[in-house]
Amino acid sequence: METGLCDLAELTGDEAQKLTGQGPLDQFSDIAVVMVEDYGLHLHQGIAKVRRMICHDLRGAMRSGNIDEARLLLATLREFVIEYPEAART
Repeated sequence: METGLCDLAELTGDEAQKLTGQGPLDQFSDIAVVMVEDYGLHLHQGIAKVRRMICHDLRGAMRSGNIDEARLLLATLREFVIEYPEAART
């Protein structure tokens, strides 16, 4: 699933490898659920908009070299897509 999420976030192959090569994202699950709730405050703007917000933040973390934050945001994107499956299609 992480590879599909990396595609959804429009990460390059190298960026995706940096994130997924660090091991499973399960260690971030509890925090990611809380972050989904926080991003959920923006659902009035639409699911696609919230997904783009998460992806934007993820790419920003990658640009700044903060791999741990980027992995947390990738886990957040995973939880968001689980909760709102249509986010993967919009």
